[in-house]
Amino acid sequence: MDESLNLNSSQPQNPAPYSQSPNNPRLSQNQPYVELSPGASPSQKKRKKVRRLLLFIFILAVLGFTYFFVDYRAIIDTIAGIGYTPDATMSQLIERISLSDSGDRILRASRPQLEDKTSFNQHCPTVSAKTSTLGCYYARHIYVYNIQNDDLDGIREVVLAHELLHAVWQRIDLRTRNDTIAPLLTEVYHAHRDLLESHMEYYETDDQLDELHSVIGTQISPDLMPGALREHYERYFSDHRAIVSLYDQYNGRFMALKSRSDELAAQISAKKTAIETKTSAYQTSYERLNADIEDFNSRAQDGYFSSQSNFTAERNSLIARQNRLSQEYAALSRLVDEANQLVAEYNKTVILQEELYSSIDSSAPAPNTLDT
Repeated sequence: MDESLNLNSSQPQNPAPYSQSPNNPRLSQNQPYVELSPGASPSQKKRKKVRRLLLFIFILAVLGFTYFFVDYRAIIDTIAGIGYTPDATMSQLIERISLSDSGDRILRASRPQLEDKTSFNQHCPTVSAKTSTLGCYYARHIYVYNIQNDDLDGIREVVLAHELLHAVWQRIDLRTRNDTIAPLLTEVYHAHRDLLESHMEYYETDDQLDELHSVIGTQISPDLMPGALREHYERYFSDHRAIVSLYDQYNGRFMALKSRSDELAAQISAKKTAIETKTSAYQTSYERLNADIEDFNSRAQDGYFSSQSNFTAERNSLIARQNRLSQEYAALSRLVDEANQLVAEYNKTVILQEELYSSIDSSAPAPNTLDT
């Protein structure tokens, strides 16, 4: 061992005993003694290495425990939500979607805002010209278009829950998404493809699972989901059925109008076909009757009829045909009136549909104001 020595001429207050040996004569108190330098011995170095290794292992253990047993994401969300205070309207929306503690924490971390057209369109781009954008999760924040339509009660709440599930999706690790959640979402999608396919066609492949996670979570009843998927959504909503009920409520308004307009369109089409058929038949009968009447009148003027009874019989036959034709005309007129009533109701229904869709279209221009 290369060990340096320091000579100290000062006398220690309590000199350590020094053993005497044939090769080591006793030093007097007035003689300088030999003192070891601070350099560590091999055993001390070894102990330091062991301590460092144990400290490293301890740090790894703490990090591992934190990763596997402590929800660090929840801590981050809690911090992110500090200072967020929803206004009265947003508070009502939050209350109606019945969040669990985890759902409420993530929502507050996302700081949801209700916005008018101008502000909303600055944050949320339109996905497609064929569909309306009602909300978005952008830059870790939730934005909801402030739809003002009493006929669509519940729509803002469902949009809020939908965007919350986008925030949830961003917090799910990739392995859980692909191995656990994705197969369940795919299963539900295929079971309800008739309801979901038209919506999903507007999204790119990379975004479909994220969107499907939000759509299924707000539009499909928990009773129609696999148990594992139902449990997944229940982590964020204390009453998942309440959200789907709100969706069914406002969506039912759209569906009722669409169903009625489709029904009316079918009835109008059937009436139109019947009117065209009956009009063609009436026109043929009308022309034939007019021709027969002209012929009858011509023969009568020429003294064709040999007896009054023959004249009267043929005349009565023409009158009967004329009466029947008049009845056909009246029936045809009623058919036309019925068709016109259906058209009026159809137009009214379409206008109501347009008003509903216009109320949720954040890109629709505001009405012009009158100059005073």
